[in-house]
Amino acid sequence: MKRILVFVLILSLLPGCIHSTPTKSVQEEKPAEPIIWEEMKITEEKKNNLALLGKIWGYLKYYHPTVAKGEIDWDQELVNMIPQIIQAKNAKERDRIFTKWIDGLGEYMKKGKLANSVAGLKTEDYKQQPNLEWISTSGLDTELVKKLTGLKEAKRSNKNHYVTLEHPFKQPNVDNENPYAEMRFPEVEYRLLCLFRYWNIIEYYFPYKYLIDENWDDVLVEFIPKFIEAANEQEYQLTTLEMIARIQDSHAGLYDFSEIDALLYVFEIEEFWGVLYAPVILTFVENKPVVTGYYDKLMGQQSGLKVGDVITKINGKRIEEIIEEKQTYIPASNYPTLLRYLSDKLLRSNDETIDIEFIRDNKLQQTTINTYYFNKFNIAEYNHQKDYFKKIDSDIAYIYIGSLEKEHLPEVIKESEDTNGMIIDLRGYPIDHIATYTLGTYLLPTNKKYAQFANGSIQNPGVYKGDKLRYGKKNENYYKGNVVILINEVTISAAETLAMLLRTAPKATVIGSTTAAANGEVFLVPLPGGIVATLTGNGMYNPDGSQTQRIGIIPDIEVKPTIQGVKEGRDEVLERAIEIINEK
Repeated sequence: MKRILVFVLILSLLPGCIHSTPTKSVQEEKPAEPIIWEEMKITEEKKNNLALLGKIWGYLKYYHPTVAKGEIDWDQELVNMIPQIIQAKNAKERDRIFTKWIDGLGEYMKKGKLANSVAGLKTEDYKQQPNLEWISTSGLDTELVKKLTGLKEAKRSNKNHYVTLEHPFKQPNVDNENPYAEMRFPEVEYRLLCLFRYWNIIEYYFPYKYLIDENWDDVLVEFIPKFIEAANEQEYQLTTLEMIARIQDSHAGLYDFSEIDALLYVFEIEEFWGVLYAPVILTFVENKPVVTGYYDKLMGQQSGLKVGDVITKINGKRIEEIIEEKQTYIPASNYPTLLRYLSDKLLRSNDETIDIEFIRDNKLQQTTINTYYFNKFNIAEYNHQKDYFKKIDSDIAYIYIGSLEKEHLPEVIKESEDTNGMIIDLRGYPIDHIATYTLGTYLLPTNKKYAQFANGSIQNPGVYKGDKLRYGKKNENYYKGNVVILINEVTISAAETLAMLLRTAPKATVIGSTTAAANGEVFLVPLPGGIVATLTGNGMYNPDGSQTQRIGIIPDIEVKPTIQGVKEGRDEVLERAIEIINEK
């Protein structure tokens, strides 16, 4: 099978993925008896003990001043502790091992309060606080509980080897985490390291942990046997992706570690979805997968499928069954975005043909279509972008944010001055952030509060405190016409923040459908096996403090495409925008 690596350029997000590995150890020697995992029965007791190890290891990593210095190889400490905890004969011996481990870290100064840097904040200033109840509710002995509880009062600086907070919004940076790129299929101890590293990142540095539908502690216990029992590289990576999907974040994903300024799709996961593509583009319209275009026009037409066809079965399996089966591996903040992410995977295969059942003109039909490597398509034709600006009926200006650059702004502003209305299409991702915010300056007559954000803390891991965002200045020459902003499930991250800003303009109306609901800066988490997880690193909220994550930007007027509209080649959301401006 030919290996294809698809490049995903995220140049502005990559911190470089450069790690620094310390070498010191606090353990006197490794356990005498290595674990033979193939013969090991993972009992409930062993699962719970390993879960405790993962929690304590992560808690010490972010809370203990000695560990924060980065002089101890904390990954190796975990690897060495796993056999000891597995082999502990009972809870008393387990807790003795933990206590001795903590004692080996030495003394530390105490601050006296948990909130080292945020004492005095009001309750409403907190967006999230750490959940450390497990220390007293896990059945640990009194001495161990006392040592762990005491760490809350440790005097911590704003520096930790394993995490820093970056500007502009203080999103986490964990460059010093070792990706162990040489271990394509890591040994069990390093697979558990993957689980524990990621789980603790979510525990202490994911601003939306409180929005996860299930108990995050239960996820830790559930995935311990899954990581232990992964039989090969693909199973390990899919298990990791399944874990990532549990945080329900449209920013989340799994990529291949790279030293260049790009992320690569992980081949084994691509092979799971299928390395061959049908030349047909699907979009969920009215919650059904509908043909809306072609990756390659000629090949698409040769497939026999037409724009407006509704796919009902793929290789004999109903679409509903496929969604139920595959959504396990789709990280998404809400259901419309899950369907969007799934839509470009439905017609992928490792076979050269796919059997399709579809509806056209109310008739159920069947066909078999060919699949190809993606590089066989006319990529230039597929990647064709909309124009950044055009006039509609001479009185309406249209701007597409996915093509707008700073150099275009003088022309756009000049051509828009005498129009009655402006349509700003956010159904894409801004390619020039300076251009988008400069456009915001043109629309606002004064400084406006348009959002709140929340950032994490090094001194108090797990604490997220809020702050406000304002933009604009006094401007008598602001745009006086009606403004209509178009959004849908493609509107994500910076485009969502832009929607929040632009909707504060006078006479602004937001129309369309709910956005991707992943708002905030992205950060990367290197994981064993040379893979990298992405996720949201700081919180973003509406001006009144209400959430956008998992909900999205709610339009003032909901307008969704219809299957009939797709058949007719219409943009029904744009049509409604024109109607709104003309009505006003």
